[in-house]
Amino acid sequence: MAFYLWMFPLLFIFHDMEEIIGLVPWIHFNETLLAQKAPTILKIHKGVTTEGFALAVFEEFILVLSITFLAYFTQSRVFELIWLGGFVAFALHLLLHIGQSILLRKYIPALITSILCFPVSACLITDIVHLWQVSTSEFFLFSLVGSGIVVINLLFALWLGKKYSTWLVHKNE
Repeated sequence: MAFYLWMFPLLFIFHDMEEIIGLVPWIHFNETLLAQKAPTILKIHKGVTTEGFALAVFEEFILVLSITFLAYFTQSRVFELIWLGGFVAFALHLLLHIGQSILLRKYIPALITSILCFPVSACLITDIVHLWQVSTSEFFLFSLVGSGIVVINLLFALWLGKKYSTWLVHKNE
């Protein structure tokens, strides 16, 4: 059981390292392409420095760790299902990156680890659904709950990252 639970934070940090290292410079380098094909990506990341993005990822990682700790130590079915929903949301986010790369017809920072992590995540999720005897309704309900938590937290994390980026820029002036 512990193996499955701890794979989510491990896969999360492995994937997000690729994003932290390359996303902000890549966005600046590909600004014209993004303005034409994916203006939402530009809007979401406008004003975020690499340091601000790293802070946003760190905040998200704290949430992933917190949910994992709660699921592991309480062994509560609700926390386990929230954890599963978060893991499903993470796997969907990996597919989103693959889709973004296809749409842009170009490598994006996150593609390599998305391709590596998605099959592993899908297998782990499938195994956990069988191991925990998760019903179809529980799976879909908690996938929605997990996705909702992830989206709300992502908005907060990016807000935090932008605030930190702004503070760093003004501090260094």
